[in-house]
Amino acid sequence: LDYFHLDTESDRRFYLVQELAPGESLADWVAQGWRTDEAGVKDMAKQLLDILNYLHWLTPPVVHRDIKPRNVLRCADGRLYLVDFGAVQAVYGNKLTHGGTFVGTFGYMPPEQFRGKAYFASDLYALGATLMFVLTGRPPADLPQRRMKIDVRDCVHVSPDFTHWLEKILEPAVEDRFHSAQEALTALHLPAPKAIAAVSRTPRPVGSRMTIARQPDRLDIQIPPPRLKTAIAPVLIITGLLMAIAFSLGFYLGAILLLLLPLWILAAGPNSRRTLILTRETFTREWQGFGFNGHYIGSCDRLIDDVASSHTSPLTSPLPVALLGTPFQQRLWLLGLTAAEQQWLAAEVKAFVRDLG
Repeated sequence: LDYFHLDTESDRRFYLVQELAPGESLADWVAQGWRTDEAGVKDMAKQLLDILNYLHWLTPPVVHRDIKPRNVLRCADGRLYLVDFGAVQAVYGNKLTHGGTFVGTFGYMPPEQFRGKAYFASDLYALGATLMFVLTGRPPADLPQRRMKIDVRDCVHVSPDFTHWLEKILEPAVEDRFHSAQEALTALHLPAPKAIAAVSRTPRPVGSRMTIARQPDRLDIQIPPPRLKTAIAPVLIITGLLMAIAFSLGFYLGAILLLLLPLWILAAGPNSRRTLILTRETFTREWQGFGFNGHYIGSCDRLIDDVASSHTSPLTSPLPVALLGTPFQQRLWLLGLTAAEQQWLAAEVKAFVRDLG
């Protein structure tokens, strides 16, 4: 193809080019009598969650909106492919543009999609409904319900831990489900009581793309790339200051080269990743983006001391001083986070550190 669109006399048609995936759909496999055990279903869940984690971390993030057995292809060796992205919506500003109709398939759609809205957790609900179809051989709409949700315990006979996980991912209310594919993936490998502990104890800010996964001895925090409209102002300010300094010192060539800095930052910024990992002994800061990888490991004793003495940074407000480093590093780490997200991050970090102490 020379172009991904075709012009006609009255219209312009756009085309989506995708790899031709092998295998047959889960619907066809089940119709032919294929079944699998709990371990097999968990492996399917892991594969699909890995795919969703990738989609939801794209810039802009992508919500599939129509996950169902017909749109999941399975090869003979067990590999899965998610297909049919015709219903995809890209998330801009934490909202989905939508018209007066909804997109999805009855039985696999969460309640919010009937109102024309879809979130990361909407794909998780559809994934859970698809797994229920594989476990029971019946469409989710035909399964018994209790209190307006699928009665998992009455439908399938799996371990208590996996039962709890399925109930969580199939919660009708979006705020009661796992908030991200990574959180669901973490909980999938934990016993039920630990999976409950992994859920954030502080209310999640509405529309936040930051993910926090809590385990008894570990806290994983993923901060998404800053949005373009959030990043452009500080980038221009910093560039302007550097150019003024360069001109004042007579470095005219350097000042001209600095003009390329905003373009480089804005091009590379959407692919950046910021990860914080806290364990019982250490905390780790990992930065990927702008062509650089950063890695720092510190002692949690410093965080415990900061929390115990209420030693917080004037820049990061309630966050312990030791967590994010120098004032310049603190600004980079918090770039793109709202005040509510910073408060949520601080509450989760401090709660985890207090439990360590």
